[in-house]
Amino acid sequence: VKAYFQTMDLDVSQAHVLFELLETDGSGTVNLKEFLEGCLRLKGQAKSIDLNMLIMINKRVQAQLSAHIAQTEKKLGWLEEAVRLMITQRVHPHESDTRSS
Repeated sequence: VKAYFQTMDLDVSQAHVLFELLETDGSGTVNLKEFLEGCLRLKGQAKSIDLNMLIMINKRVQAQLSAHIAQTEKKLGWLEEAVRLMITQRVHPHESDTRSS
């Protein structure tokens, strides 16, 4: 297998990363079809357009993730405030009644 990888210009020193790239169906194993298609896909040097495409996709995903994190933090803040108000009302249940009188 090592010799085959060398003929395909593949680096086998990162076996785990290679496995992740080859295993595409989520089964946790690499079948023959995945192995052959993956090796052909990984053969040779990455082209500039490939790298730039990955950078662009990464930036988009990062922006979406940042927006989602900000939205989640905002909602958690609202939830924290609602819980705080509920706790305050349980500790001092009639305090709001005396204020309005």
